[in-house]
Amino acid sequence: MFVLLVVLGNLASTLADNQVVPPYFNIIWLIMFYLSAYPLIELQDKINMLKDDPIGSINSRYDWRGYGALLIGGVLWLLAILGAVALIAQN
Repeated sequence: MFVLLVVLGNLASTLADNQVVPPYFNIIWLIMFYLSAYPLIELQDKINMLKDDPIGSINSRYDWRGYGALLIGGVLWLLAILGAVALIAQN
């Protein structure tokens, strides 16, 4: 379900960007993006049940690997945002 929602959302966005469909189809992409989170929430609940941890308390603390992953992810997001801003400023 997650993959289907993401693919349909990206398809709607691409068609709107290429002016095949009206621009408001970008709103459909936004809706599909948020709806795609629901299957992932259900999946996380099932994983927590399999681990005998229904409230997810195992993930309530971070060690050095968790902080390292957060740092790397934050830097990647920052670079992506800066790249998007640079592309917008270029036009």
